[in-house]
Amino acid sequence: VLIYLEEDTSCKGKKKLRRLDKARGQTRVNIGTAFPRWRHLKEAKGLQSDAMVALFLLDRCVLLGGVCSPSRGFSLTGKC
Repeated sequence: VLIYLEEDTSCKGKKKLRRLDKARGQTRVNIGTAFPRWRHLKEAKGLQSDAMVALFLLDRCVLLGGVCSPSRGFSLTGKC
């Protein structure tokens, strides 16, 4: 009986991992050759996660008056 319970727990764990990996894959972005710069920025600014790096860069875009500025509205086409 104990072996059955261990196998059942393992199966549930694998299903959970697959579900979490699928969810993570839906938000994944490939930044290609910019990856070393991304990591350097993350370390230089002391940011704890990739999400924090993304928010930092978006905030910089807003401060510099880029197309993603909330005051101009946001459009996926880049046209406000």
